[in-house]
Amino acid sequence: MRYLSCVLLLIFLAGCAASQSEVKVGAMGPFTGYLAQFGEWLTNGFELAKEEINANGGINGKQLVLVYEDDKCIDNAAVTNGLKKFTEIDNLPGMVGPFCGGPNALAGTFTNETDFFVVAPGDNHGHIGRYMVNTRYLLAKEAHSMADFAVQNDLKRVGILYYDNEWGQGYRAEIRRYLADHGGELVAAESYVYDNLDVRSQLLKLKASNPDAVVIIDATRGELFDQAREIGLNASFISEWEVETVEGKARESIEGVHYFLPVGGDASFEEKFKAKYGHAPNMVERDSYDALMLMAKALKNCPDQSPQCMTDYVTALKDYPGAGGNLTFNKESWSFDKPIVHKTVKDGKFVEVS
Repeated sequence: MRYLSCVLLLIFLAGCAASQSEVKVGAMGPFTGYLAQFGEWLTNGFELAKEEINANGGINGKQLVLVYEDDKCIDNAAVTNGLKKFTEIDNLPGMVGPFCGGPNALAGTFTNETDFFVVAPGDNHGHIGRYMVNTRYLLAKEAHSMADFAVQNDLKRVGILYYDNEWGQGYRAEIRRYLADHGGELVAAESYVYDNLDVRSQLLKLKASNPDAVVIIDATRGELFDQAREIGLNASFISEWEVETVEGKARESIEGVHYFLPVGGDASFEEKFKAKYGHAPNMVERDSYDALMLMAKALKNCPDQSPQCMTDYVTALKDYPGAGGNLTFNKESWSFDKPIVHKTVKDGKFVEVS
């Protein structure tokens, strides 16, 4: 019995020593399920940032450790349970993530009720949480660019097909608002969910509204555009940044689609990223890398791990050299100001429109 007690004591002391030499942070995203590709990209950015942080002394001499929780992007219960686990069981100071619109909305509300700091590299709804910031540009800014393209090209009757959650609803609301303020009109709006991706009936309703342009909010990597072409929906197509995730033969269905993306990026980051993963980084990988780097900097500058201190630190940043370019936080919009560029799909390639 005495020997067993000594062994247990040693295990306890070893555990204490490990915890004293580590700083743990949560990481939430869609790591399994239909949208797991985005989770893989998030992980690429997180892990590269973690390696660099720990190679350069960690968090004030302590190694940074990530605790992953899967939300599948569309599982609100998983988001809530993950947030509670991070705060009530793991006692973490904060997390990087989530990625999708619904989980981001839940995380924002959570930080209004709990002392928990969040740096999200996903859908950015603005100031929705007192201790939450986001490395993605504002969804509203992208939506306004999409609507402005329609107005400037005399495509004033616009229809939209959107995923029915905070993400898709955000595009619908902002596009409707911008069109109404600039002489256009949202003539039809139809939604879908991932449980049923046969959207031909919704597309036929959009077609019947006789739109000049149709916005398709499509994280299915081209599947919805295939159906739009199939039913003969002849209109100018506009979409969001995820058009650039479409690969291979599926690009035929997105030919001529117009969309908007942030411009610029750090060349040294691209070199490091390519050396590790063998391909150029996309926007998700840049945003997730920046999210963890900002989390680490906030933790270093706030030894008490106060969420208010960490929020104040990040929201005071100016010209921070991020993976996606210099980042300056705008407290009015509650986002990092990022210039965006107009692009289109031409001959199967993603090209800038001058």
